Amino acid sequence: MPHQHTATPDSEHHTPDRVTQLTDLATKIESWREAHGTPKAQMERRFSTYIRSYRNIERAVKGETGEMDVEKNLSAFSAIWSLLNTPDARHSERAYDDFTAAARLRHAFMRTMTKTGPNRVILVIGPTGAGKTKAREVLQNTWKNRIASLDATRAWHDHSLGFLAAIWNALGRVGAVGHSRDGLVRVINALQEERRALLIDEAHYLGPNQLNIVTTLVNNTPGEFILIGQPTLWSRLETDRGAYLEARQLTQNRLSRRINLGGAISNDVELMIERRLPDFPATARSKAAQLIMAHASSHGNLGFVRNVIERCEETMAETGTPCTLDVFTVELRNELSER
Repeated sequence: MPHQHTATPDSEHHTPDRVTQLTDLATKIESWREAHGTPKAQMERRFSTYIRSYRNIERAVKGETGEMDVEKNLSAFSAIWSLLNTPDARHSERAYDDFTAAARLRHAFMRTMTKTGPNRVILVIGPTGAGKTKAREVLQNTWKNRIASLDATRAWHDHSLGFLAAIWNALGRVGAVGHSRDGLVRVINALQEERRALLIDEAHYLGPNQLNIVTTLVNNTPGEFILIGQPTLWSRLETDRGAYLEARQLTQNRLSRRINLGGAISNDVELMIERRLPDFPATARSKAAQLIMAHASSHGNLGFVRNVIERCEETMAETGTPCTLDVFTVELRNELSER
């Protein structure tokens, strides 16, 4: 009797590694969108070549990949992530080292660099669009390879190996880090070679096991540790039964500085307007900042400000005229209408 081939549903062909890659990419894209205050509708328009609906990314973030075409979406998400990280004058923002968040983190880091005790942890907590990502960029641009940085992801599910591998890669090491116990020893040895700072963005995604690894690294290596996260998620981490004690280990006697960031600050908004819209009337900057700050806190803070400024830049390019307060007000309303 001839062998009969039975079709296998696509979902059964999904290897764990490919599904993890998909979830990881989706999480990065969603984190980027939140950090930049970009509406989902705007993401759909910008990347319509790759996705019909942003819901696919949201499903992947939640791990709902059973009915998804993993390979097709993996290709699409990879293209989107690549485009998000491609320098583009319209979609990127210069990191100003005199912005509030950047200045506070730089000051805290400089003070912590001189410490030799266990209190070498800097915790940066702030909502979406508070300037955390730009502060990170300023730090990296200033100290270069002195800082090894990585992004935590919920796709690790509090597994030690994924976290250790990410640290190993951030340190510029090649090859596999090894199994969890061996990997931890190798990471400790690497961090003992020279004093380097380890910066972990999206730190609210770390679980108890991973927080314990950070504590172990603080105890056994000489460098600084910078954890950046969102307030509501970090608060949940501090009250979670499993993570509570580990979080307290880092935020008590090992803490050097805790930087609590609020929403957009008027001075930062005026700086953005001045530098991105140099022809904008100087006498109107304060008024424009007041208008936009009335809405910024509920729409992504500095990310929302950037989106309005980009609209003004587009209008200026189309009309060949400078942006006035009236034009700024119209573009503010247009941005609000899409949210």
